Amino acid sequence: MVITLLVGQSLLPVLSVSANSIIGITEFSETTRNPNLTNKLTVFTSPIYLKDPIANEWIPTTDGEGGSFPVYQISLSEEDPTNNLSSQQHLVAGEQDTLHNVTLLKFGKMLPDLNGGLIQNASLHMFEVDKPVKWGYFDPTYIDSSYSVHKVLTPWDGEDVTWADQPALSNPYADKTFPIGVDGGHFKWDVSKLVAEWYQAPEKDYGLAIMGNELGS
Repeated sequence: MVITLLVGQSLLPVLSVSANSIIGITEFSETTRNPNLTNKLTVFTSPIYLKDPIANEWIPTTDGEGGSFPVYQISLSEEDPTNNLSSQQHLVAGEQDTLHNVTLLKFGKMLPDLNGGLIQNASLHMFEVDKPVKWGYFDPTYIDSSYSVHKVLTPWDGEDVTWADQPALSNPYADKTFPIGVDGGHFKWDVSKLVAEWYQAPEKDYGLAIMGNELGS
């Protein structure tokens, strides 16, 4: 089974519920204040804000401008093992015609400061291309176990990495999703332990990988 993904977002909630006003911004993240005064931190693999050097203000990157940042999202293909695929506009994970695909993600150079906050939970959200998001109260749900999420253990360069020289990966941190909508394209995994380890040892934050469970098991 193969999944073609649009890059979603990694939600790192600090005692999170529904978010309200924006209280913090970096190039790759947005922190919002919840009605109960807790915070939700949303982190992306590409810039969502860039700093205007003249006005000294954060400007949303609505035009897709990525600034001068490295490539933090890429797929690796066993079918094309020696070519770097960073120019692709989508990500692929899983097995296709007996050949494997792995997606690597990193959320900026380093995660934003929690300013003394504690992480209650963290989840990774990905969205499948050309599939609707089904998250209504009465929509049927299921738990998907086709893919696994792994910690990347060694450095990688998004502009150079290929299947043939991919970084070392951990055993699975998550091998099934939360309950998600049947026939929907929204995948959600629990990555609380993984994110906590990044904050405990930020120098070892090399991102995460998504692959088919037939390869990750």
